[in-house]
Amino acid sequence: MDSRPKVNKTILINLRLLQNPYTGVQSYVYNLVKALVQASPKTEFRVAVFSYDGKNEYIEDLLANKNVSLENIPGHRNIFTEILFDHLYVLKAMGGVGVYFSPVNILPLFRKKDVKYVVGVLDLCTFIVPETTTRQLKLYYDLVLSPSLKRADQIITISDNTKKDLRRLFKLDKAKITTIPLGVDEDTGKSSHITESQIWRILKKIHLNEEDKYFLTAGTSIRKNVDSALKAFDIFCETKKDAKLVIVVKDPEMIDYIGALLKKTKHAGKVILTGRYITKTELMALYTKAIAFVYCSYYEGFGLPVLEAMQNKCPVIASNTSSLPEVVGASGILVDPLDTNQISDAMHQIDNDHTLRSELIKKGLEKVKEFSWAKTAGRLLHILDKVI
Repeated sequence: MDSRPKVNKTILINLRLLQNPYTGVQSYVYNLVKALVQASPKTEFRVAVFSYDGKNEYIEDLLANKNVSLENIPGHRNIFTEILFDHLYVLKAMGGVGVYFSPVNILPLFRKKDVKYVVGVLDLCTFIVPETTTRQLKLYYDLVLSPSLKRADQIITISDNTKKDLRRLFKLDKAKITTIPLGVDEDTGKSSHITESQIWRILKKIHLNEEDKYFLTAGTSIRKNVDSALKAFDIFCETKKDAKLVIVVKDPEMIDYIGALLKKTKHAGKVILTGRYITKTELMALYTKAIAFVYCSYYEGFGLPVLEAMQNKCPVIASNTSSLPEVVGASGILVDPLDTNQISDAMHQIDNDHTLRSELIKKGLEKVKEFSWAKTAGRLLHILDKVI
């Protein structure tokens, strides 16, 4: 008779972030957990949520899997109680659990007996580029991230660059950190399923006509460095007058910030701000018809938008900093995010050289094949099994 204690393989996952408005972080959490529970149908997963009302389509989709059950912790939700949820309340759901996985940064203040802790770290922007984040967020992570990482049995990062930054900033043992790249949402690459007429109907809502040529960039945060994209576009327009620049932005503060930049821009009349939430279908249409996607971010933990662009046959111009060289490789043009002449030159290259543009599209489609949520989930499962 085997006298060894029975290993508890039940995994608890903190899904509180999935209750917030759906952005890139929520997409990461949803796609990762969906792939995880499907990759291991015999594993029991529990998902912890905070005062859940049963009306979230993403959480409901995960609960449709037979190996997923709900741990709904009651309480009044606000910014302070959500912090308490991550640090304290979630401990209430750990009875009978073998592993606790927090997809984003934070582990509880205390260790639960016999429960192993695994945490994901997406980026370290509050430490690397603090000027691009709020003082409150920087203060919060200054206080809690280091102790949280020390309580972890394993840390998951999404790029080797983030792993390197973690070791440099927090003096962590490299054996404790594993790089697991993100996957790509297959639905974001289905622009080929949209007809030409449908694409242009979508783009007309964004004030683009069929004769319009345009570059696409992201203005979702100061960190995305829309400043350099605008300056490079101004330089580009000195010799090429027929292009526009579309900036995907919805946050009112960012719209005001970009509006102030446009007052200093010579060709502001050629710049279009989306000014609202862009659906997945609209984003695919924008990628598909763009001359190129200009992503000159100051810092990225990974850089998923460049892969989304490649999925939709859109050449990429990206920063040569942080994680982006890992993700883009030779499948795009890498530039110094502060060198607006270099960015403008890259825009000219892709616009003028149709052979180069075709080569970048082909390389991009091949590059995307390296990334899938199934691969990501498989690697994560290996780590979760290892810590038990």
